[in-house]
Amino acid sequence: MGLRVIYGRSGTGKTTLCLNEIKQNIEKEEKLLFITPEQFSFNAEKSLVDLLGKNASINAEVLTFKRMAYRVLIEAGRGGDITLTKSGKAMIIYNILLKQKENLKLLGKSSTIDGNADIITRSITEFKRHNVCIDDLKNILPNVEDVYLKTKIIEIISVYEKFEQSILNNYIDSDDNLTTLANLIEQTTMFNNSTIWIDEFNGFTTQEYNVIAKLLKICKNVNISICTDSMILDESRKGIDIFYTSKKTINKLINIANENNVAINNPTYLDNGYRFKNKELSHLEKNLFNIPYKVYEKDCNNISIFLAQNPYTEIENIAENIVDLVKNKGYRYKDISVITKNAEGYSN
Repeated sequence: MGLRVIYGRSGTGKTTLCLNEIKQNIEKEEKLLFITPEQFSFNAEKSLVDLLGKNASINAEVLTFKRMAYRVLIEAGRGGDITLTKSGKAMIIYNILLKQKENLKLLGKSSTIDGNADIITRSITEFKRHNVCIDDLKNILPNVEDVYLKTKIIEIISVYEKFEQSILNNYIDSDDNLTTLANLIEQTTMFNNSTIWIDEFNGFTTQEYNVIAKLLKICKNVNISICTDSMILDESRKGIDIFYTSKKTINKLINIANENNVAINNPTYLDNGYRFKNKELSHLEKNLFNIPYKVYEKDCNNISIFLAQNPYTEIENIAENIVDLVKNKGYRYKDISVITKNAEGYSN
């Protein structure tokens, strides 16, 4: 048993290192599991197959925490239970609000009941992700002085209790799956004699930390990659260190390992930047949001900024640049990407 942290800034090859280590260990008689967030699983599977080629093996597999939970539920004989989806959950909560609206001063208002149902659904999801149970909410009530907030918490507790009662012995809430995984994982043989790499996570929920704690106890080795420039947590830089959250994650993982008497292996630090192919981008990656930052003293030829009057002129300028690149500078459309944080705002 052992925990190893793999860390480095963005583009230093953390994922590549994980995949290469899986390839190096593919001949060993052990399970090799590559765990990623749900949205990265397809790319991870493709990368793993491309890397292994004809040596692809059933011993090496890409998993997500959600898939792990599903596998463990099946092995524990609970694969046939009906899982409540997000929509089903919202319907049950909406029905509770309708029936209880006379008793709910804030959440039962007819004019806002749709929005309140959505808010409570998301709130219960967050509670479960961070292992906040109904008793925890009740325990904080005596310390809440704000009357409005106290009333809201009381009503959320009431709806939360009725929701739990309505699904008891009828459904499995999908938000409970990771809690169930942590409770049942030691009863299965799925992870015996296995080495795990956990990659692409910005941080972990309380549920995920609990699963990792169990994996540390039953797996041969657990390797976790974190995007950060160091492992040293400096509380005085909380508001200015862009990697503060990542360092807190590492600190939490080390504490979990110590609490479970799991060895902490030497970390692997990666400092060569592979992703950024020119000096300007490399400099920007190191200094954007960094305090203090360094000024790029040379001429900047690979990054430009266009100040637009509105979204239309912004898009028009981008279109003109794309046409120029294709018609006059030898580029093809497949060489060009347009990246935006707000697709809906620009779609029309």
